Amino acid sequence: LSRAKKCSDPHWDPQADSIDEKWWPYMTFVGYMDNIASDTERLLKSIHSNITGESAWNAYGKTGWGKNGTTAFMSKNIAPHAGNAHDKLREYFTSCTET
Repeated sequence: LSRAKKCSDPHWDPQADSIDEKWWPYMTFVGYMDNIASDTERLLKSIHSNITGESAWNAYGKTGWGKNGTTAFMSKNIAPHAGNAHDKLREYFTSCTET
């Protein structure tokens, strides 16, 4: 996360810029697009209601998503996307990200 704050890159600048500085010390979760389903589940299982004790996974993530509302959040990518993510990574990887 510190690299995202220090190294300017148009792919993460909008997200990083939208987070107020006061919240950065609380950013402790790193998820990856390659594991988005399992990382999303792990994140939502770590968040619990102060009232019911129920996890955000059980309340909102486990089911209710997808075409029929029967799949878990982020378990299936139904959004149309362009491919070649590895090629794009190489295209946008800069020496700034190496430090």
